[in-house]
Amino acid sequence: MLVWKLLAFWREALAEFLYGAGFQVSIVNPARIKGFAKSELLRTKTDSVDAALIARFCAAMKPSLWTPTAPEVKELQALLRRLESVTEMMTSEQNRLETATPTVAGLTLAHLEYLIMATTTDQKTD
Repeated sequence: MLVWKLLAFWREALAEFLYGAGFQVSIVNPARIKGFAKSELLRTKTDSVDAALIARFCAAMKPSLWTPTAPEVKELQALLRRLESVTEMMTSEQNRLETATPTVAGLTLAHLEYLIMATTTDQKTD
């Protein structure tokens, strides 16, 4: 899963760079291009053949142009992902309490208190 997240990060970073440099950018699911290659009965796989295939795909299918997500929306998405992550941690820690030894229970409760504080404290950014 981490690999897919890294790939998505680099895909978006490259798309933003190219968009910022004035290029028209489309992000296409690779499965669509693979299906297009099958429709052409194309089996050869080299960089130059792939580049020509992608160019033909874009000319024929005219994929929609990509535009970057507004910074405000990206910030909200990041905050939501963080909240979901903290909520999952809290659930895990609450489940851990059910079978915890007294020492582990104390550590778990301390972590839960920290997580609760982290989600309820007003955090202002400059």
